[in-house]
Amino acid sequence: MSAHETVVQFPKSRQGARGTRQNVQLDAMTAALLAARAHGQALREEIGDLLRRQNILAQEFETRLLNSLEVIASQLTLQSRAATTPEAAAQLCAAARRIAAWDVRKAG
Repeated sequence: MSAHETVVQFPKSRQGARGTRQNVQLDAMTAALLAARAHGQALREEIGDLLRRQNILAQEFETRLLNSLEVIASQLTLQSRAATTPEAAAQLCAAARRIAAWDVRKAG
């Protein structure tokens, strides 16, 4: 040891207790931070999974809705062919066209 170095020596009982207590606290804080980080990552993954599922369900809903509208438009077209008056047939055809216009799959 050189003349410029100063070393503070605590009694062995205090030094060991303080170092151990600080190490335990640091270890606990590190473990808590790592656990929080892992939990955050798990939440981000779960959010991603939920968003993907939401998109799939929205697409499925849209498909089923448009299929139902197509069935309704077809039924109106069939009824227009069986109509007894030209006015009724025209009104049924007009309604079928308005409903079919909702089908954005055919618009593009």
